[in-house]
Amino acid sequence: MKFIGNYKNSTPIRLMVVATFCVFIAESIIMIGSSFLPELSTLLTIMIDSTIIVLLVLPVLFYLFFLPLQKSLQEKIESEKKFKLLADHTIDWEYFIDVSGEYLYLSVSCEQITGYTQEEFLKNPSLLFDIVSPEHRNRISNHYKFSNNADAPPHTTEFSITHKNGEKRWLEHNCLSVFDDDGNYLGRRGNNRDITNRKFTDEALRESEQKHRLIFETASYLITSVDTRGNLVDCNNKIFEMLGYTRDEIIGQSMTKIIHPDFHKAAFDTIKKLVTTGLTNSQIYKMIRKDGVIIDVNISSSSVKDAQGKYQRSICIIDDITERKQTEERLRKSEVKFHGMIQNLMEGFSSVTIDGKLLDYNNEFIRLLAMDSQKDHTGLIVKEFWQNQEDRVEYIEKILKYGSLKNYIVYAKRSDGKKIIVQTNPRLIYDENGTPERIEGTFLDITDKMQAEETNALLSRAIEQANETIVITDADGIIQYVNPAFERASGYPSEVAIGQNPNILNSGQHDKKFYT
Repeated sequence: MKFIGNYKNSTPIRLMVVATFCVFIAESIIMIGSSFLPELSTLLTIMIDSTIIVLLVLPVLFYLFFLPLQKSLQEKIESEKKFKLLADHTIDWEYFIDVSGEYLYLSVSCEQITGYTQEEFLKNPSLLFDIVSPEHRNRISNHYKFSNNADAPPHTTEFSITHKNGEKRWLEHNCLSVFDDDGNYLGRRGNNRDITNRKFTDEALRESEQKHRLIFETASYLITSVDTRGNLVDCNNKIFEMLGYTRDEIIGQSMTKIIHPDFHKAAFDTIKKLVTTGLTNSQIYKMIRKDGVIIDVNISSSSVKDAQGKYQRSICIIDDITERKQTEERLRKSEVKFHGMIQNLMEGFSSVTIDGKLLDYNNEFIRLLAMDSQKDHTGLIVKEFWQNQEDRVEYIEKILKYGSLKNYIVYAKRSDGKKIIVQTNPRLIYDENGTPERIEGTFLDITDKMQAEETNALLSRAIEQANETIVITDADGIIQYVNPAFERASGYPSEVAIGQNPNILNSGQHDKKFYT
């Protein structure tokens, strides 16, 4: 074997040279032997010829049969070495069990995945089942027991184990039957992969999806998903409350089924915009309920893209604003009516910010301050119409303190510089946060009234101080007023004289007509 092994790389020519040399030696021996022992020449010739045939045939047999066989065995050994090298350095736990269930091969990755060494698994063949979580143990045990046969198909499953350090690990198990070239069942080859991180990620993703689905289903708005063709691919249960359709009735239908025809073009333009730019879009639309009722909605749309940034669908949040639109319309009509009433007031009206910027006013307010009625005075600073700015500061302090004032006197000046006296009844208006926002109130020019009152007061003082007796009666002759001079001259106090007829002064020295 050692000799043949030295010629494992010989070519046929070299082998034939060796064989020819051997034949030459053999023939020489025959010739020499025949000359000394003629009786043995025939036997010797047969033996030598047999040897020559063997010497000629053996190299050919070696080259044609034994050398390829040796090469095949060497390649198989090298292949097994490479497989073992690869299997020992893979992150997956590779193994091969024979028909009896004994390990024929076990990769070193078993320790990285389970914490237990090859030796521990080989020493205790049931170690795997011992560390499988109780809820999976029977299933995995039965799988290993009943799958180790020629008829068992390839199998994939997942299960959890307890790592040697006490941690819970998840494995993905794959296995298949192995046969030789003749179809004989050899055993089961398996692979266990650590999928703990993936499992936790999947669980987190599942919980996230559940949370988002819960939000999706319980949202106070109708939420729909529309594909590039405008077909509804998903919606929440709000669809029934808002439009009267069930999900089964609407999924797969075109959005034109629920959008008013006047808004079809706008809806498809929105999808095109989302596909090309990805920008969000919010618009007012009209939609048609299943019962034919038309409602007003506000639709806010945004695009959903895949990992490559390609548009897949849009998410639409739909808010029924029908009631709000109706309220706004009623409010608009009310404001028109209110504004009309304000414009027809006999008193001036204004709405002013706390810092004095004019927000709204009526025609009488313009006339009162002698302003140009052809101009828009919105935004005008009205504090310039106060005669004294200190009075305005006091006015603001009081309105902020009390919230409203009654018959408050303001000394103002018109745009032409004329000074006037104004009586106002202001009130403080707050915003939705309770913060003072503006002051609204009416204004009445009482300049003439105040001047008349001053004149009357002056006349009253003059009458009170007069030395002549003054008596004022009504149309029936009943005394309404007497001055102090009357009291002194008649002796009647004013409280006695008022309400009496002047005939109480009858002295009897004049006729009846004098006292009437």
